[in-house]
Amino acid sequence: MANTARLAVVGSTELDARDQLSAKSAQLAALLRSIHGEGFGPFNALAPRYKENLLWLAADLACEVQSLVSMVDDGQG
Repeated sequence: MANTARLAVVGSTELDARDQLSAKSAQLAALLRSIHGEGFGPFNALAPRYKENLLWLAADLACEVQSLVSMVDDGQG
């Protein structure tokens, strides 16, 4: 499935790009901790569709982090 990162920083009530980057990277780190090391056994016991969906989620988060890094590097955050 195609992954298109759609990130918008709008208005003062929205998180700025740095805050979004921090939040998304923390989410990705937590997700990856749950599927490797001690979490690998439970992850590996999941049905293939659940494993695929978790890895898809990790890939989506990684793409969002990458997009946010670009925004921050370009001085938009």
